[in-house]
Amino acid sequence: PKDLWRPKGILAYGLDTSIYKDAITHYWGIKPHESYAGTEGLVYAMQAWNRKGMTFVPDTVFWEFIPYEQQPEHLDDEDYLPSTVLLNEVEEGKLYEVVITQFYGMPLLRYRLNDIIKIIAVRDEQAGINLPQIVFQRRVGEIINLAGLAELDEKTIWQAIANTGIKYTDWLAGKEYDQNQSFLRLYLELKEEREPAEIATMIDEQLKMIDIDYKDIDNYLKLQPVRVTLLSSGTFQRYTEEKVKEGAD
Repeated sequence: PKDLWRPKGILAYGLDTSIYKDAITHYWGIKPHESYAGTEGLVYAMQAWNRKGMTFVPDTVFWEFIPYEQQPEHLDDEDYLPSTVLLNEVEEGKLYEVVITQFYGMPLLRYRLNDIIKIIAVRDEQAGINLPQIVFQRRVGEIINLAGLAELDEKTIWQAIANTGIKYTDWLAGKEYDQNQSFLRLYLELKEEREPAEIATMIDEQLKMIDIDYKDIDNYLKLQPVRVTLLSSGTFQRYTEEKVKEGAD
């Protein structure tokens, strides 16, 4: 595309933006600006000109944050009322669930977005922004805990797969057990010929580079917890078509 167009800017949002930003830069000739957005409050946060962390737009909604430490033990308790902190009380390096209250007579009051964000800095020195800097981490509950040592989310697994350079159509992941040992089961539809064991090794190596806690599984248990199942060509397309026939959007 960069041979035909000269865009002045590219704005992108979604879990895969950080994963494919280098590819976007290569093909379009410009690095994208990442944003965090949603139906309930439109644009929540954006990157500054230096394209580092994202900054919450402070006057779109009233922001509250539930510390992630409260999540695991109360995830299934609908009556539990978690405590919150405000935008000026979040701490660098910690995870939070986002809660919004809309302004201007809109209906949402202390609405939990079920989004988990990470505070990567309390301000952006380079851009002169005195507000916390964030990255979108995952949705609430979307983690795979392996051996009590590592918690893998969609973003981490997706990044590991992308880093291998293998050509694929789509993937999905789940947690399975072999006797008492948990492992990560990946289902992949490939665009090239590869052996499952080879791909499992490649993804395992990438996960060790991305996630420090994941590396402990090998250090402590001497275990390679990735298992790969290859799906036939067209599997995801057929699944999508079946769901559409059943009435899915």
